Amino acid sequence: MKFDSKEMKKLSLYVLVAFTVRWGVAEAYHIPTESMNPTLKPGDQIFVNKAQYGVRIPFTKRWLFHTGDVKRGDVVVFRYPVDESTFYVKRVIGLPGEQVYVNATGHVFINGVWQAEDYTAKKIGNSAVPLAPFGPVTVPANQLFVLGDNRGNSADSRVWGFLPKDHLMGKVAFKWFSWVD
Repeated sequence: MKFDSKEMKKLSLYVLVAFTVRWGVAEAYHIPTESMNPTLKPGDQIFVNKAQYGVRIPFTKRWLFHTGDVKRGDVVVFRYPVDESTFYVKRVIGLPGEQVYVNATGHVFINGVWQAEDYTAKKIGNSAVPLAPFGPVTVPANQLFVLGDNRGNSADSRVWGFLPKDHLMGKVAFKWFSWVD
């Protein structure tokens, strides 16, 4: 098969558009673990809005510009701080400057105020490490405190610490396919 220069230009344009969309606009991910159950289950396929918080310089953690800020409750995809080649999905609980405390029954308090969290798992899985009570801790500048919705079965900020904001990949936009009911 031989391509003429006009076809090569078209193909190059298609490839450029595809990489631009994946790099800066949206990307698909899959959920491998129970940590976000019941919101997201293992096998779920999600799309992540990579432009939700801004646009990055390709292949770096630096932002070209910001379009919005992270809000409590956002479900985000990020580079795992301990191994940046791995991507995690968690829910933002604490923002910079806020004090976070998880009591012995697993209830979250932000600056001393109890947070109603109807999205958390009642009891799914079993943690070998007691993750409650935890804190209180104050979230540093340019960091976030993130938790899985399945609190008893989630390696999150209670285990590995705060999430640097520059590790964010984007906000979960929607689940487009699920292997489970």
